[in-house]
Amino acid sequence: MTLTAEPLRVTPASRLRPGWVGRSTPARLRTVSIGLVVLTLLAGLLGGLAASQRQGATSSAWQNAEPLMVTAQAIDTSLSDADTTAAASFLQGRLQPASLERRYQNDLTDASAYVATAAREAGADPSVSTSLRTLSTELPAYAGIVQEANANERQSFYPLAAAYFAEANNLMRTSMLPAAAQLYGTEANRLTSEQDSAVSPWLAALAILALIALVVSLVLAQRWLRHQFHRTWNVALAAATVAVVVLGAELGRQRCSGQRIQTRVRVHRRTDPCAAGTSRR
Repeated sequence: MTLTAEPLRVTPASRLRPGWVGRSTPARLRTVSIGLVVLTLLAGLLGGLAASQRQGATSSAWQNAEPLMVTAQAIDTSLSDADTTAAASFLQGRLQPASLERRYQNDLTDASAYVATAAREAGADPSVSTSLRTLSTELPAYAGIVQEANANERQSFYPLAAAYFAEANNLMRTSMLPAAAQLYGTEANRLTSEQDSAVSPWLAALAILALIALVVSLVLAQRWLRHQFHRTWNVALAAATVAVVVLGAELGRQRCSGQRIQTRVRVHRRTDPCAAGTSRR
């Protein structure tokens, strides 16, 4: 009996390893490049849309809220300087310098004008009406108390003058300056709320997810290139990864800071100058 061996059939590698594994290295490089480009364009498009929405909301909100915020800060500055100047003038004794008196009067005039401007800018807004009412009623009362203190000091009634100054200083620190700070804070919170509501949360989430996917894809691409070509680093991909991470971190920081703006208003905490003035007497 004669045995005849069948010819050996060689199956092409493309049939044994279909898909990604069976592709040639240039084809894989093209696929990786196209995927990274598509992810980059998608992340850039979503991030640009989110940033554009937020920028538009910020511009619109600042046009509405900024004038009153600036006026509130001006009120705070004028009141603080008036209180400081009144205390410095009191510590000079019976002969108060004319320059300090003019500065004090100018501060009161500016504060009164700014309060009127704030009332006009706020209109019928109930959220700031209490603060404006406090400032409008207590500013003349503060000026009257300081005037009584100065009159008693000129007559050498120093303990009584010090008591009046202590009352004026307490009124400023516990009521008037907090009212100005509340006025500023209310407008700052309104600005934050308008900014947050302007950007779609879905759009922001998609932009963040696209950035994360892009970073992961860049890292995987670098690992594949390292195993394929035995290179430790690919400078271009490494630089792109760092740039995307920095951009994502900055966008996340802006988003988080926009959600909760910590309003920083200068609340002036002073030691009581009247006690020092009494001890000098």
